[in-house]
Parts: sequence; structure tokens; C-alpha cells
Amino acid sequence: PVNADGSVGTGSVFFNPSTSNQNDPDGMTIDELGNLYFAGRGGFWIVSPDGQQLDMVAVPEFVTNLTFGGVEGRTLYITCDGKLYSLAMEVRGGRWYNVPEENQPPAVDAGSDLVTSSQTYTAVLHGTADDDGLPNPPGMLVVMWSKLAGPGSVVFSAPTSIDTAAMFSAVGTYTLQLLAYDGIRSATDHLTVVVQRTGDLDNDADVDQTDIALFHDCLTGPDAGPRASGCEMADFDTDQDVDQADFGILQRCMSGSGTTSDPDCAG
Repeated sequence: PVNADGSVGTGSVFFNPSTSNQNDPDGMTIDELGNLYFAGRGGFWIVSPDGQQLDMVAVPEFVTNLTFGGVEGRTLYITCDGKLYSLAMEVRGGRWYNVPEENQPPAVDAGSDLVTSSQTYTAVLHGTADDDGLPNPPGMLVVMWSKLAGPGSVVFSAPTSIDTAAMFSAVGTYTLQLLAYDGIRSATDHLTVVVQRTGDLDNDADVDQTDIALFHDCLTGPDAGPRASGCEMADFDTDQDVDQADFGILQRCMSGSGTTSDPDCAG
């Protein structure tokens, strides 16, 4: 912090590359996501805005400086030992804008929290994003889905579409983010998706008599739908009713109280 008298107060180390005890970070640049790039002995480091190392790119010489350039700003130029190298990057270099006072950040809603099962490992996401159309140019609104937390990986069928499907690799609880960006300002919203084991209607990791009782409360019979509200997870074959076919799947998934069930028991 800067003190009232203009002196610098006690601070903390933001980032310290540890690949060499002789390292001496030198030049620095920034990308469009706010990530920092530090040059030094042995290569350069990519660091998040909160000081977490994202990657280290090894270069067999002392990198003295680096900057983004090129027609689209996606080329990273690095200088080392009297030479100039260029690297094609997925991100653009950072640019500073004068933000118009009237430009408001987008309004984003990632939708309601969802529950799905290991029967499909899939959840359909319906978000919304609205903007005031500023700045213009570019007069655009870009959206992006991403995973923030969860025990497995997530693949989005259309990560830059407001409506998409998310496919999960494992059971558990996931936090997903929807980001909207208008060219200068951005906003985010989150939702939680719980991927339950098939048949585990009370989400306690086993399939037992409690789950059978919950299933019984949802029974409709064949072609007697629609299923009752709250019984979506008992419709294992997703045919809009809860009947003997679903009970057959429940039987295959039975593990007994206290025994973790097989998430892929439905086959």
C-alpha cells in the first residue's frame, strides 16, 4: 500500500518464480484476460491476476522482454540473447479502454440449479444474457460457459451459446459459470449441478430401501405420465413415466445401505 506521506508500506510478494535460485524476472506484459507474463532466466511465466502460476514456457536462453502484437494481437514476441522470437497464442494481448460512463455491464443469469444422474451424465443449461448495446462499436455480446469447481471434467456442447449441454465425467457437485462480455465490461453468474448416482434418489451414495420407498411414491405405471413434480430422477429411462421398466433399472443399481453404488449400474 502507499502511505499518506507517499512512502510504500509493507507489502507481500505477488509472484516468485522458483525454477532457478538465480532467476531475475525482467520484462512483463498482459493478455486480454488480465493474466500476466513475466520474462526471466529459462523462459517466461504466465500468472493469473491473483498471483497463481498458470504455466511456465521454457526457453533455453535468458528472456529479457516480451509483448503481444500482430494483426489480431495474438502473437507473443519475446527477446532473448539478442534474438527475437514469435509465438502464436490463443489469446490476444491486453488493451486499455476508456469506458463510457453510460456503458453498463451485461445482465447475466446462468439459470436454476440442476440435478442429473449418471444415467446420462448430462445437463441441459438455459442461461440468459442482456446488454445495453454499448460500446458501439463493437456493439456485441459474447458469452462463455466454463467449469469453476467439481470432481471431474466438463465438456460443453456449445460453450459460446447461451443454451448448451454440459457433459460430466464423474458423479458429484459442480459449479458452472456463465460469462458475458460486451467488448469492455463483463459479468458472470453461477449455478450448481449435482450429478447423482443412478437410483440414488436421496443422494447419499448408496441405493437401498430408502430409495425404493422414494421410487414407490413416484410410481405412475406405464404410459400413465406425466410423472409427478420432483420425480424426474426416478424416471430412469426418461420416457416421462415411472413404471416397471424404471424399477428394473433400480434393482440393477441396488447396493444396500452404506455400500457405495456403481454410478454406471444402469448399463
